[in-house]
Amino acid sequence: MPPPLHIVATSCPDADATSALRVAQRLANVMGARLTVFPLAERVAPIAGMAGIEIPRFAERIQADLVVLPRICFAGELLADAVTRRSHVPSLSVASGCEDLGRWLVALDGSPRCRMILSMVTPIVEALGASAASFHVRNGDVFAGIMREQVATGAGVLAIGSRPGGPPPPIPEGSLARRLVNAAGCMVLAVPI
Repeated sequence: MPPPLHIVATSCPDADATSALRVAQRLANVMGARLTVFPLAERVAPIAGMAGIEIPRFAERIQADLVVLPRICFAGELLADAVTRRSHVPSLSVASGCEDLGRWLVALDGSPRCRMILSMVTPIVEALGASAASFHVRNGDVFAGIMREQVATGAGVLAIGSRPGGPPPPIPEGSLARRLVNAAGCMVLAVPI
């Protein structure tokens, strides 16, 4: 997977969405990437489910390499969850106030698909001059283990693999990536594997 050269930033008038736009602008500047802003309120009717369809569709149509979006509720749905479960383009969900790109934690399960996550993260971390640590997912409560490791390392970004698909909320217990996207106390980069 090449470094992101075209980033889509989802913007909306919600005050909680400004962190995502700032993060997208910083990544575009550092990576020398093209930035396209997707004005959510102007392009998507406030109907439950539509944003989760339209944002990935737009990103795929313009051949974006990364979607940066706020972790907000839009039209009754968790936007980050809706995009993560439908997108084949990596997405970075940003909670309000989470803008630290200096430390990354990469959750790996040892499968060959992990290379996809690393190939996405490595050029970004290098361009930012950031630090990165990997965490090998083990048996037991993997969700709790990753959450503890994120807190212990102080990572501002958690990178995980995700499998597109799944039902709308409530989020099933087995949907680790979707649970992390919505619950982690940092930004979450979900890389479709």
